[in-house]
Amino acid sequence: MKKHRKLQIPVFTLTALAAMAVLLLWSRLQPGELFRKNIQTTYYETISAGEEPELDAADYFSEEEYDLTKFSFDVTNCDTQTPGEYEIPVWYDGKETNCIIKLTVE
Repeated sequence: MKKHRKLQIPVFTLTALAAMAVLLLWSRLQPGELFRKNIQTTYYETISAGEEPELDAADYFSEEEYDLTKFSFDVTNCDTQTPGEYEIPVWYDGKETNCIIKLTVE
């Protein structure tokens, strides 16, 4: 006669699996990468004085992940006539993202 052994899973293992499931669910409920707090993504562009920056969302973001037509760039604080560094906020669907473009005017 064969004895059947019960499968016993330690409480620690069950707790660890439950914690991993909760973390996975929590990470999926967090806002997208563009809106995560305490994270800033910087892209860099350089132009000559007098040129206008040609900013295209396709140069920075994936068409598979985002609707590229929803991106806009706030160039109101850039003086493309004066050499220097300027920060251009990136907006997505009317909301400011955690991304900026650091524009260097030479």
